[in-house]
Amino acid sequence: VSTQSTGDLKREHSEQVALLNSKLSSLRQDLDTAHRNLHLLKDSENSLQDLLEEMSGLRSELERLGGENASLCQTITELETRVEKERGEVARGEEERIKLERTTEELKIQCDDLTQDR
Repeated sequence: VSTQSTGDLKREHSEQVALLNSKLSSLRQDLDTAHRNLHLLKDSENSLQDLLEEMSGLRSELERLGGENASLCQTITELETRVEKERGEVARGEEERIKLERTTEELKIQCDDLTQDR
């Protein structure tokens, strides 16, 4: 038999709901920020992809003309490597956004469950 009164239980329940709602609100803000950052990253990725294609075309043109410049090709290779690294960061950003969405959904379900338990 519990020694807590119904009023105490309701107050504790309300405090838990308020805490979960606060966490949910914070996660939603984080998710909104992640969405904005993801759009910026995708824009950057598209620009980087365009640049990568231009550099690839330039390399092909240099090789076709027989005027391959080892230094320039090395620079292009280094830039391609940097572009690929940036694309990896975009992918990691997407993974983090998905994790935040899942956590937000889990908290929302918990809040809904607690609200329905009232």
